[in-house]
Parts: sequence; C-alpha cells; structure tokens
Amino acid sequence: VDFKNAIIIMTSNIGARHLQKQAVPGFAPVDPSRRSQAMRDLIRAEVKKTFSPEFLNRLDATIVFDPLTRDDLAAILRRMISRMNEDLRDRDLEVALTAEAEEFLTRVTLRDPAYGARPLRRAIQKYVEDPLAEAVLTGEVSPGTPVELDYRSTLSEGQGGGASKARPAGDGPDGEEPGELVVRTRERTRELEEALV
Repeated sequence: VDFKNAIIIMTSNIGARHLQKQAVPGFAPVDPSRRSQAMRDLIRAEVKKTFSPEFLNRLDATIVFDPLTRDDLAAILRRMISRMNEDLRDRDLEVALTAEAEEFLTRVTLRDPAYGARPLRRAIQKYVEDPLAEAVLTGEVSPGTPVELDYRSTLSEGQGGGASKARPAGDGPDGEEPGELVVRTRERTRELEEALV
C-alpha cells in the first residue's frame, strides 16, 4: 500500500470528560475564549499522558475540536433529514420537521454531550424513521403525501387526531418534559390549524 498521496486522520475522545464538565479550575466567571483555551490545554496534556513522545512526534498536527452546540446539532439534524429525504424520493415520500420537533430531537441528543452527534442518528431512527415506517405500513401515509413530524408533550395529551406516534422520550435534562413526535400528513396539519381558528 502506498501512502505517499494519502492523508491519515486519527480521532480520539481523549479528554472528553473535561469537555463534559466544561469546568476550568477556579470560582470566578471565565470568558468563553479563555475557557476554550483552558480546555484545549487540558486535552493536550491528556494526549501527552496517553501517547508516547515518539508517536506524537510522527504526527503533523493535533487538532482539538470544541464540543457541539445546539446550533451545530440542529444543522447536522437538517442535513441528516435531507439525506433521508433523498433515500425516500424513490418511494415518493418527503418528511419535514417542525421547529418544535427539531428542538425535541436536539434536546434528546444533548442529554449526554460527551457523545457529540452520535446519539442523533439513533434519535432519528427512533423518533422519525420508526413512526414514519409505522404510518406507511398502517396506510396512514401513502406515496406522494407530504409528511410532517411535530412535537407533542406526553404530559398533556392534546390533539393527536389519531396520528401515529413515536415512543415517549422519558424525562429530559434539567427536568424538561417528556414528549414524542407525531406523524401527520400536511393535509391533516391544515385541518387541525383550521379547527383552531
């Protein structure tokens, strides 16, 4: 194998526990840029403890990534839903998420920030793909029908209107309410909006 024209990227979650804590020694409030630099220094120290100097000297660069923010996860979520819609195009289906549904999936993913965006894939499968598949199998959604997923709190069972639903997420972080995503056709959404007027 010839590595002459290859770039090798190695990833590690060394120091992830520092990112999870997001704490810098001391009690005084610290501005974000100083906190970020302190985190980078902590992680680089962990890397030096973990790997031998001989190995580290063979690396061209060591890059420390900042933890993902809500906005980062929302952008990744939109990209993943866009890719899912490309796959669904063969079946003449397209899915849209309401802002509340996006916020719910982001919240579920952020329960444990140490894992980054990895839980987002599982959340999409559990709260988007599974209920959509169920709606297709039951005939509630047919090819050519625009589909929208919306968030609904499971604490106050409101107007579901017989929509297919995902399983409850359970208690969220910081005491946030449990919830689910409901699958509706856009026509059904319009009917519900007109009924509320």
